[in-house]
Amino acid sequence: MEKRINLLEDYACISETLIDRLSKKMSNIISYDRCLEMLTSQRNAARKLIKDMKNIKGGKTRRNALIQQSVDLAHQNIEDAATLKFLMATEFDLLCLVDNKKVRMSFQKGKDKKVIGIFPFINSSLYLEVEESKMTQRCKVDNDYIPPIYMWEDIFRMIFTINEHLKLLQLPILEGLYFAKQANSSNNDNLIIKIDQDEKQLKFGLFSSEEPAKVRYFKIHQSKEILSLM
Repeated sequence: MEKRINLLEDYACISETLIDRLSKKMSNIISYDRCLEMLTSQRNAARKLIKDMKNIKGGKTRRNALIQQSVDLAHQNIEDAATLKFLMATEFDLLCLVDNKKVRMSFQKGKDKKVIGIFPFINSSLYLEVEESKMTQRCKVDNDYIPPIYMWEDIFRMIFTINEHLKLLQLPILEGLYFAKQANSSNNDNLIIKIDQDEKQLKFGLFSSEEPAKVRYFKIHQSKEILSLM
């Protein structure tokens, strides 16, 4: 029983450490609420079992029931670990220029290459160009590759992690004003978003055509499709 209590205490400590990491350093990663809910459930279940085991009452039947609960929790933690690894992914594939060809590579393999894009979404061919324009007017940009607002919202949920990787690559981070567009639209309404990773939500609004912003294009690797068709 003592070994199982020690194991449960380890579960609780690991969950607490990850909760602290989420709260302090990665508060806007994608699926933050789901991660926090899973980790909190793990921690609370482990602590309740520890308390029950230390104050066991009811004889052998109760003891066996608690042991079975600890086994079930261990199995659940293994399943949750795989899910959390996916939800808390902190490394992105890169699009690199190798022998004049655009090649998708892992971050570790591509970080020393000529990087032209970063893939923010797992198992997606969408990439965000790392090249960034200076402040310019809407009439001077290619609207076909301007990210729709929903893409910017997804990006913002993991802005801390993306910017950390851009810093490692010594490339411009995402911050300030950028052009966006409405979903399924190729019109030239001057929709502009503001990225501030200290904010909890992405800010955006419609402005006059003279209002400037920066440009970051989203493109699809190995495809001629344009975002206005999505």
